[in-house]
Amino acid sequence: MERRNRGLRRRRIYRAICLLGRPVPGTVRPLPRKDGELDYAALAGELKRLKQSYPDKTDVQVLSADAIRFESLIKTMDAAMASGFPDISLLDAASGAP
Repeated sequence: MERRNRGLRRRRIYRAICLLGRPVPGTVRPLPRKDGELDYAALAGELKRLKQSYPDKTDVQVLSADAIRFESLIKTMDAAMASGFPDISLLDAASGAP
């Protein structure tokens, strides 16, 4: 989905919590925004709550598409690492493969 804002095109970035490769119902929604930017602190907060539910899990998968900026990927991976998920796999959303 796309929105126009001040003449610039912005794409929504979605996040989903998946277990065994399937999204958990109700967890697929856009990343929140704060002051027009993606709210990585809110993402980290959600990941920390998830970590409390699954304390033994250390891995997370980040799906990327061509339209996602590199900076957004790095900040997403930083939020995951800060939340206790140091084992990060970067997947191509088009193929779903690393």
